[in-house]
This record gives sequence, C-alpha cells and structure tokens, in this order.
Amino acid sequence: MAELRMFRAAGQIPQASGAAAAALETRAAAWGLAVRRADDGLALSLWGGELRLTLMGRALRVEIAAPEDRLVGVLREALSEIMAEAGLEVAWDRLDVGALAPGLSLMRVDRVAPAGPNFIRLRLRGADAGRFATGGLHVRLLLSPAGRAAVWPRVAASGRAVWPTGADALHRPVYTIAAQQDDWLEILIYRHADSPTCDWAASDPLGATVGVMG
Repeated sequence: MAELRMFRAAGQIPQASGAAAAALETRAAAWGLAVRRADDGLALSLWGGELRLTLMGRALRVEIAAPEDRLVGVLREALSEIMAEAGLEVAWDRLDVGALAPGLSLMRVDRVAPAGPNFIRLRLRGADAGRFATGGLHVRLLLSPAGRAAVWPRVAASGRAVWPTGADALHRPVYTIAAQQDDWLEILIYRHADSPTCDWAASDPLGATVGVMG
C-alpha cells in the first residue's frame, strides 16, 4: 500500500512557550480533544491532521502535518488564532501572503433554475469542484455586495485570513451540496422573503464569480 502523502508547515513561537502550550491545551479541552504530552512538548490530532509543539529553550517549534494542503492552511490559521488570543504570534517559516483563505475556491455561476415551488437550484463550475465530493455535505457560499467588486479573504503575514469589512463585507450563508460531478456542484437555495441570496439569484448572476468555502 502506498504511503499517504503528507503536506506540512512549520514555524516558531519565540517566547512564552508555557503560555503557548497552555493556550493549546485549553482550546483542546474546549473541543473535547486529548493532547498527547511528551518531555519536549505536546501534540494534538485535529481534522485529520496533527499539530505539534516542541520545546526549544524558551521557544517552541511548531509543526503541522495533514493529508491535504488545504487542511494545513486551516490548521495553521486555527493555531495562529489560538496563539493570538493568548497574546502570542507564530513566526511561520514559509507563508503565501495574499493567497486565498484556506478552504476557499472561486467558482463560476453556470445555471440558476427553479427546483419545485420552494427551492432554487444553483450550479457552480470550477476546477476545485471535485474536492467537495468528500469531507462534508455543507459549504459556505460567499457573495459580494451588489454593485461592488468582490474582495475575497486572503492570508495575512500572521497566518490568519483577513476578511473584508464594511461596504465590502461578504454575505456568507451555509448550504447543503445537492449534487457534484466532474467540474461542477449544485446547491439548493430555499426561497423566502428578505433573503439576500434569493435576491442575488434573481438578478441573473450567470457567469458571475462566487466563493465556495468548505
């Protein structure tokens, strides 16, 4: 059997190693996850990947391993957020600053059609559609405000994604994947009043670019 390929990221927390370990243990307990402890650090299995903190003097070496590059990005962002809440910062060895937020794919609206009296069927096309065939039934649809160019969340130097705010803030509803094949996926939108998504679907968005996160 072929060995599963693992994607990796690494960095360092330059000081306050005790505070960093405590912050990770506190979050793990809140999530109901067990931390594996060793003399030189600790490790945590999460979302199919692993976070490892290794003591290096007063500093901590941070290592992430996961079977998907997307998961590495998700874990990196999660750890960066946990450390930021503790007043700490991870200095990542390599970081693609300006890249789309982990788990975000940009797709094109290919079809909008009624699906019975109560739903709208939305078909989206994109090279990443196949990855939504596994790993969960739900995705977050990211829609830019009407009349404004889309500003997508992107990775910052901190390792965390920066989301647009104010007039550029995205509408971010969650939907269930109804079908997926080749380079497309479909979601069902429930028709109801005062729905930004329904209003958008009625505005002839064919060819528009949307974000899909999951």
